[in-house]
This record gives sequence, C-alpha cells and structure tokens, in this order.
Amino acid sequence: MTVPVHTDIRNWFVDTYSKFRQDGLSGLAWGFYHLYLGFWITLTSRFTFGTNVFERDWDVLIVLDACRVDALEEVKNDYEFIDSIDSIYSVGSTSSEWISKTFTETHREEMKNTSYITGNPYAELLLKEQQSPPATETNSISMPVPICSPEWDTLAEEDLHELNVTRQIAEDDRGWIKPRPITEQAIHANRNTEADKLVVHYMQPHRPYIGEDIPNKVQGTNITGKLINNELSKDQVWGSYISTLHFILDEVELLLQNIDAENVVITADHGEGFGEHGSYGHDFGWPHPVEKKVPWVETTAFDKEEYAVDGESNRNDEESTTVEERLSNLGYIDY
Repeated sequence: MTVPVHTDIRNWFVDTYSKFRQDGLSGLAWGFYHLYLGFWITLTSRFTFGTNVFERDWDVLIVLDACRVDALEEVKNDYEFIDSIDSIYSVGSTSSEWISKTFTETHREEMKNTSYITGNPYAELLLKEQQSPPATETNSISMPVPICSPEWDTLAEEDLHELNVTRQIAEDDRGWIKPRPITEQAIHANRNTEADKLVVHYMQPHRPYIGEDIPNKVQGTNITGKLINNELSKDQVWGSYISTLHFILDEVELLLQNIDAENVVITADHGEGFGEHGSYGHDFGWPHPVEKKVPWVETTAFDKEEYAVDGESNRNDEESTTVEERLSNLGYIDY
C-alpha cells in the first residue's frame, strides 16, 4: 500500500533552527532525527529489518507491550511457565512500526487464519482506518519530516480472521487499558473460533505503571522527562516497571490456564529505554538494542476450564473511549 505523505522541507529547516536556538545541540539533533526518520521510513516500508513473528512457529503469540529481555529474566523464577528466555530483534521500536511491519502482504495467507486481540490503539489506526506512519505518529515524529516516500504493504482488518481492539480503560486518573477484557476475548476466541493462530497483545508493562506500591511520582506518563531531569532515578522507574510486568504476567498465567495450545510464545512488540546511551522510552525507527531486542519464550497452555466467558459479555463497548484518549493515557499525545 503506497500512501502519499506530506513533506515540508522549508518548515523542517524553520523548526530545526528554532529548536537549535532554544535547546542548542540537542535541538539540532532532534531536527536531524526527523531527517533520518524520512529516510528510515522510506527504506523500512520496503524492506524488513528484524524478525517478523510470522516467520516463526507458534499457535498462540502473547505480546507484552514494551517488555525487555532483562526484565523478564529478572522475574522468570516467579512463573512456572517461563523456563528459558531467548530473544529476537523486533521489526519495530514502537507499536505502530511493529504492527505496520508484522501484518504484511508477505504473510497474507497466515493473516486469513489469525485472530488478533489487542488493547493497542495503533491497531485501530493502522488496520481498521488504514493510516500509515508517519501520519500515525504523534510523539516520536513531532515536527515536519523533510523527505519521505513510504511504500507500506500493511494489510487491513478484513484480511485477518478477526481483529478485536478493546477500548476499555481503568476508571482512574491514569486510564490504563484493562488486560482482563483482552484475556476474556482471547479465551473465547481459543474455545470458539476456527482460526489457526491467535495473537494476544497486552498493553503492559508499557506505562502508565500499575501494580502494587507504585509511588505517586512514577504513576504518570511523563517518565522520560523526569528521568532526563533527574527528578526520578532509574531504580525508581525500573522498580515500577517490574511491578507492572508482574501484574501482566499474573494475567498471562490466567490466560495459559484457560486456553489449549501446544506452542505458545511470549514476546514483545518492542523494548524500552531507561537512559542507556541516551535511549529513553521507545521512539520510532530507533535501532538501539534496548528498544529493538525483545524476549522469545516458548511454553504450552492447557485449558482447565476454570474461567467461564460468554461471547456476548466480552464484546467491546464501541463508545467507551476514543483512540485519542487512549493514546493520551499512554503518553503519546496531549489530548
């Protein structure tokens, strides 16, 4: 799918100069990052760098958003379903990049037999509304891209067996996307549909961080800025990130006890930077290993039928939240 992209060389120069006047060399670097992104998108929309998960063998793929390999290593002894942890390099360093480069024309036949159940708002923009980067990017790409000519081959909702994007968020000021509706929809799909493959994409451990004993100052979405300004230490943020990882792995355990699958894989769409060599969070097109290297854990699942779900009760409330609200709660846009 070729999508025309508005590029603006003049305003890129203007914005880069303004950022340089305001922030010095860091502002200049931000301008050149957007220049780089134009070339990166042009190249990677045509060629894949990293391992597409559909090149591997699995029946159920559980995707933990922004999960690092070393984080999973730290908690693996708490979970019987995690034995050895391998790794792959993801096709993207953000969710939008991962979705764009995972559900592609090359794997059209597999898509026909794949149910994708997710809480990630980018799935709605990319697969339902057929938007493409850089148009979908509201955080990583925050100023004009001077040169860009993408040619994405991302498929659409109708090319999958099923696409289900949950809109249900927690009723607190953080508004995190609930994992339980995703779990219930995945259990229902595994028990009742004829799809050969099932992708279950949870939003944790992506911020906002949740779980037990999360300090108030680590509960927002502006974690990167607080880390850079030394308002938070890496240890404080890492501890909250690990707590959130525990939270979602408990949910994964429930899922694995209520589906049948001989070959289950736990992985991530991308990693997360905590200041390593200037890498914070996860930015589009950023090849740093902490953002591109993701876990690959193979396990099995046996349905004990201890958790009852009903197809009607697990249908999404179409009016619950907008894409913009959910992206804002995840720290991507000011809404």
